[in-house]
Amino acid sequence: MANFSVAARTLIHLGAELITSDEVAINELVKNAFDAESKRVRINVFIPISHSLIDDCLAILDNSKKEEALQDDIFHIKKMLIESVSEPSIAAQVEELLLNLTSDSSKDEAKKIVESINYITIEDSGCGMDLATLETVFLAIGTPSKVNSESTKDLNRKILGNKGIGRLAMMRLGDIANVTSWVEQGSAHEIEFDWRMFDDPEKIITDIEFEIKPTTCPRPTPSGTVIKITALKSSWTEEKVREKLVGDFFRRLQNPFVMSLDEGSSDNTKKK
Repeated sequence: MANFSVAARTLIHLGAELITSDEVAINELVKNAFDAESKRVRINVFIPISHSLIDDCLAILDNSKKEEALQDDIFHIKKMLIESVSEPSIAAQVEELLLNLTSDSSKDEAKKIVESINYITIEDSGCGMDLATLETVFLAIGTPSKVNSESTKDLNRKILGNKGIGRLAMMRLGDIANVTSWVEQGSAHEIEFDWRMFDDPEKIITDIEFEIKPTTCPRPTPSGTVIKITALKSSWTEEKVREKLVGDFFRRLQNPFVMSLDEGSSDNTKKK
């Protein structure tokens, strides 16, 4: 007998074909939250630093060849990032995110910290996932868990999600995604994806493994899921959030949600 083997890079190509824009990606993740019977979804787009400056800082780190030069570059980058934010409250948050960026940081550690400054979170209070569900359903692309269901169990909502491609939506938005989920207060699990691992042309998809770790619940709700996406691939602005996300997609949803955008000196919250 013979079996197909799937190259790891296939997942990247699949995501590019099925999730064609950032707006589609956010919309898919929101639909998945409603399918989990969440009464409300909170989306936070935190962009205190311009995408171009983040790219510049990463390029500086990539070009650091010696340890002494790396230490100087880290000091320069940290100063440059903090000084680029004019709003004191936002600058304080950036400083907190950069606390672990020190002269002792390795190049990879420094890059991960810089990549984590701008982020998108999607938080819901739905049914959540336990360890078994994360392993057998969440990590199965195109999982059949929704195929035989037309509506959700308790709220009798029509199933909106597209049969297991929400994972690919995370990949569209950023290179790193952290998923924390829980089905009861006091016991949560988290899993972190670095989608760049799938770029290795020598690997098949089963070569790549992710550790699921126990953790504390990040929200006080009885159950829920929090997705945090970093190493963002696109430039996000207030205009993009208002026109592309709210205007083109979220107005089509009849369910209530909250979105907030933190960008530089902006302090905007949209409710619908």
